[in-house]
Amino acid sequence: MAREGHACKYKCFIVFIGFSVVLSLLYFATHKDVQGAATFLSNSLSTRLYPFHSINPRVQEPFYVGDGYLGSLEDEAEEELRAGGQSQDSVSLVEQSNVSFEELQTSSLSASFNYATNDVLVFLHIQKTGGTTFERYLVRQLDLPVPCKCQPKRKRCLCSRPQDSNSSKKSSWLFSRFSTGWNCGLHSDWTELVVSGCVDRYFDNREKGHSKRRYFITTFLREPVARFISEFRHVQRGATWQSSTHMCNGRPPTVEELPPCFEPSVGWTGVTLDDFIGCKSNLAFNRQTRMLADLTTVHCYNESAMANDLRRTVLVRSAKRNLMKMAFFGLQEEMRKSQYLFEKTFGLRFNKPMVDMEPQTSPDDFSPEERRRIADVNQLDIEVYNFAKEVFHRRFELARSSDPLFEVNMAT
Repeated sequence: MAREGHACKYKCFIVFIGFSVVLSLLYFATHKDVQGAATFLSNSLSTRLYPFHSINPRVQEPFYVGDGYLGSLEDEAEEELRAGGQSQDSVSLVEQSNVSFEELQTSSLSASFNYATNDVLVFLHIQKTGGTTFERYLVRQLDLPVPCKCQPKRKRCLCSRPQDSNSSKKSSWLFSRFSTGWNCGLHSDWTELVVSGCVDRYFDNREKGHSKRRYFITTFLREPVARFISEFRHVQRGATWQSSTHMCNGRPPTVEELPPCFEPSVGWTGVTLDDFIGCKSNLAFNRQTRMLADLTTVHCYNESAMANDLRRTVLVRSAKRNLMKMAFFGLQEEMRKSQYLFEKTFGLRFNKPMVDMEPQTSPDDFSPEERRRIADVNQLDIEVYNFAKEVFHRRFELARSSDPLFEVNMAT
């Protein structure tokens, strides 16, 4: 009986391929377009052989491609992710209680974000991606029955739950720079915020006890070459982020694992592009990938513990996977669309529209050779960003197509 089932399965598969070939040939004969016929055939077969790459308004992460079609390096990277991943017993409460965008779309209304319950919106702030603008909007422009309380000339706002706004209970629905501060480290990454469980411990300490919470993790990304240039200019003006701890597996990296690019007492003000790119341990390289990935899967900052090609592959796959675990991510180049997608995802509204940001420094200010060098040291970010951009645009189109008041909502 099983053999008959397998035989039927393979016969159906052969018929499917044959049918696709016939349609492709008909297309070619009708349109005299070899490339179009090849594309049609490729898309038809890829939907069967590579189901995670099929055209789907809800993009799924392309980890497993067909049956046995992964290359050896990708296969090894997946094994590293599994081996480096935590068991269910050791996964942090933040990750266990994380709500993804996909879950928000497919679950009942009970999965929606509710700031009056134990839901917490967490913002992972990657440098020079428009995060400061978005965080200010979260605390100052979000239209809530009980908005955050922001005092003039103070960087912190009190974002209490409505039932606690007039009490001494220190609950908060927002974990971000302008609400709670850098309580998991300056510009803390996925490893510090989520993998370590820091966010949950912070709220336990703040609220004097443990509560079962749900976490909605968000972030912003930016085109990698433009982001790198913006960080370079920021460092030229004197920024260093020296107080970032880069905690991973319970400890910061050693000096051998992360050699400093400059003398801490002197800083790096006025650094040239050659020197900025010349420091091999510069954390500006592929910053978005590193901050999105689970660094415990690559032995944290110990680059000698794993072959470089494998390490890079694991980082990219981990970053993509964690992006898909998030409830929302936006793009700095698409601030207005990002605002709309956030509002549709969370069922919230801002009282002021965002505007697409004009960069202070353009990549066009740099020569083609300089831009090429910058791209070379940000290849992982380029791959992750291209993936994120595709996911973002499909999510936006899905939201737009289901919104009968799209034009009105985008205009206000």
